[in-house]
Amino acid sequence: CERSAEEKTKLEAQSYAAWLQGLVFVEEENWKEALQQFHGAKTVYEQLSKVGSKEHKTLCLERADEIEPNIRFCVYNLKDEHQDESQIIDMLEQSEGNTLLMEKLSGVVSETRLKKADATHAIEQISWRGSVIPIKNEKLRLALITAEELGKQTESGDGDIAEQIALYDKLSFQYSNAEDCVSKDPTISDLDKTCLRNYIAYLRTKKRIERTLMLATKKQASVDKQDLGPYPRKFHGDKADDLVRLYEILVQYVAQTGADEDDDKNQRVAAHQTFKAHRAFYMAVVFAKSRKYAESVVLFQYANTLLSKALQTHNSEAKPDTRLVSKINHLQQLGEQHLCEARARRLLGNSNEQSDSNYSSAALLENLNVYDASFLEKKTLMHFPPKQNVMGCKPIQFDIASNDCKFPDLEDRTKTKAKQGGWLSYFMGS
Repeated sequence: CERSAEEKTKLEAQSYAAWLQGLVFVEEENWKEALQQFHGAKTVYEQLSKVGSKEHKTLCLERADEIEPNIRFCVYNLKDEHQDESQIIDMLEQSEGNTLLMEKLSGVVSETRLKKADATHAIEQISWRGSVIPIKNEKLRLALITAEELGKQTESGDGDIAEQIALYDKLSFQYSNAEDCVSKDPTISDLDKTCLRNYIAYLRTKKRIERTLMLATKKQASVDKQDLGPYPRKFHGDKADDLVRLYEILVQYVAQTGADEDDDKNQRVAAHQTFKAHRAFYMAVVFAKSRKYAESVVLFQYANTLLSKALQTHNSEAKPDTRLVSKINHLQQLGEQHLCEARARRLLGNSNEQSDSNYSSAALLENLNVYDASFLEKKTLMHFPPKQNVMGCKPIQFDIASNDCKFPDLEDRTKTKAKQGGWLSYFMGS
């Protein structure tokens, strides 16, 4: 095998031999050596799962999962009071042997992808809007092949939301590498560079649409279960405001995907109408949550109109997007319910405003002779502190008016009797 097999087969054989050697070290209770063997075998299987067919990927991942308990058992026997599990794994990953193994694996994965591309002749040239561009740069071809494989993984929908986002981030990184290769290659003409950049930007935008639509669908599942009442004071769940922002981003992405002369113009128009309808719908939900039911009713009606137009555009295509069509049908049914609820809440709000205008206060002490139903909700006996009443201030003219007024003489009224003296006043003549 070492002499005649290719590098990929050699790695598979080495990983299997490392697994067997690790079992031998476990029997000898040589935990450190066993851990190195198991970790190397698992790393090889995880890297080889990224290339090849779907069946090959499944087999490699199953082997990696089978080795994981052995690694945990060795780590458990190695750790002491000074080292925990994470420190042992970090030391193992930073070792020189693991670095050399990762470099060798990277070369094997790249070589496998190039061989796959040569076998299929898929990336020898690119046809883009009537132009045929040959691909001679190997780094550019490898970046496009890697992006294509990652794109197939995102379309499969395997894994949770975090794994899918990680795949889209890797995909965006590969498109950036492809753009760098185009910019740094002097053999590509300026016209071909422009076409390649537009082609890569188109692919990146399409994947961004898929990523944003995936996030919006996840949030939409929880928002659609809510009624149109206001949010609680301490609400930490998904809100309609987030969906308005996401669908606004989708509308902008769709507008960037192509020109009017594209072959997929009808699909782009249908997607644009669908995302605009969703944006208007959840904007109506935002208004309803803010108790602005009149604006909410108008926006729900506008969203229904956009949904009907988008559905007609989808049905006119030979192969309509079934995912967007199902979203439209779901939103139309939900829109009828929300429209009725918004109208009912609007009528209830108007009746409450009229009852509040008939009575100046909901306090019981100020409405003893009138039955006010709002007292049952507010339960207010009196306003405390009391309300302030407006009082007119003293005119400034009153302070200077005395300068021009003639008052009558009142001295005779102000005279008082003299105070009587003591017993000496008789002798003193007073």
